[in-house]
Amino acid sequence: MSTKNKAILVLILLAPITAEVMSGSTPVLSFIKPTTFIMMICSYGLGALLIRDLAAKWQLQWSLFFLGCALGIVIEGVEVQSFFNPNWEDLNKLSNYAVWLGVQWVWTIKLITFHAFFSVILPITLVNKFWPEIASKELLTPRIRRVVFLIFVTIVSAISYFFFKMLASAGYQNYTPSLTRIVASLAVALLFVYIGYRLRNSRIGSSEVLLWKPFKIGFMAFLLMFIFLLIDLVSGGNTPVIIPLGVLFAAFYGTYWLFDHQIYHPDSDNRHLSVTIAWVMGFWLFNTVFSEFNIIPNADSTQGMLLTGLIFIIIFVFWYKRVARINKREVINNCD
Repeated sequence: MSTKNKAILVLILLAPITAEVMSGSTPVLSFIKPTTFIMMICSYGLGALLIRDLAAKWQLQWSLFFLGCALGIVIEGVEVQSFFNPNWEDLNKLSNYAVWLGVQWVWTIKLITFHAFFSVILPITLVNKFWPEIASKELLTPRIRRVVFLIFVTIVSAISYFFFKMLASAGYQNYTPSLTRIVASLAVALLFVYIGYRLRNSRIGSSEVLLWKPFKIGFMAFLLMFIFLLIDLVSGGNTPVIIPLGVLFAAFYGTYWLFDHQIYHPDSDNRHLSVTIAWVMGFWLFNTVFSEFNIIPNADSTQGMLLTGLIFIIIFVFWYKRVARINKREVINNCD
């Protein structure tokens, strides 16, 4: 199997795993059910694959974030419509909170950002760093890309239709599915893709601040991830909307600063990025323990999550060592 085909296979499997399985949103026993597996591979996996090819074609840097946001909007707004449905099972305290124009805004901002990082940026980065020789190259030919896009659109349309009919027949008194909202979500997703394209030549990476040690960068990423994912603690009920929005803004600014002044620092290398990813993945690995013992409530069976975490540790250690060897070779070559 060629390197490109290996990268394709790994990416389409990795995208739903880093976003859904490791987060506990879709436990492993639910993920491996044939229908769920096919749906997630086609929406998350193919979506990430198409975005990765566009990122290579357009030579995107930080503006990859906007394409990730677009996929998040497609998944949550077009497919399952969780942005609008207060009965969505994962909402908890964010159900019917901060609603304007029928959109639950705190949940919506949180999920769009979540998908940008964990459904797109993280899996693409893991694949690109594992096979750096193809990191800047497109994986698909134009013809194959059109076929993949057609499959992606077909599956997204089928999922959206299924959820639309299911929600319409559920008889919710506080929610009626709306085709207008689905179309609006699709329009906004396309707008985010356009923004990413327009910013294709934009680059960040400042040397105004001294480059931190990898451990410090990773720990800061861990803290930002912790703050972002626990936004629910400062939301819901009578809590003023300005509080969770302020926390989200602080997390956004902190993340942008970290990328601008550290991760994209002119002197930064694979060591800094790989340690940062290790901290982020460490958060998810702890989460598999919480999921296994149902510390984080989940309606689906969480058996096997601890084993999933252990397997992922082995795979990640293999990834980390390979990236470290690549970085060592680059340092030696630069010295020569």
